[in-house]
Amino acid sequence: MLIVKGRDTVLGLEDWVKVSVALLLAAALAALVSATVLALRAASGTPGSEILLTGEGLREWTQREVRAIGRRIHGAAALTIVALTMLVTALGFTWFGASAENSTLQIEVVGRTERLCGELVGSADGELIVKGKSLQRMPLSGATSINPVKHCG
Repeated sequence: MLIVKGRDTVLGLEDWVKVSVALLLAAALAALVSATVLALRAASGTPGSEILLTGEGLREWTQREVRAIGRRIHGAAALTIVALTMLVTALGFTWFGASAENSTLQIEVVGRTERLCGELVGSADGELIVKGKSLQRMPLSGATSINPVKHCG
């Protein structure tokens, strides 16, 4: 079941929005990788060759390690929240970002007796449907050429 659907590409967005989305996604990936490394270090500890010979030394090492594990876990959680925030922001940019000027593909359909120009809406019942100033239809059998154009004029 589809509840919400936004854009599925950034092609129709202005350049600054495309760059922002790319940077946000790259930063979110870096934050998630860092969070994973911190969580892994918290779970596994840091490699070391220190040999503790006294109970007091072991107690101090344990207290230091517990504090370090807590810092790593909090850091991993914070980085995860930051990464999710960046992902949601990138998603918002793709949905609500400024569209590039004339981001829809305009086509010119030339027929035997008429010419249509506008956005291709689709085809149904053997007819092309083009949205110019209004919805216009042309039988597929009557179309002699279909060409992309920058502007209808």
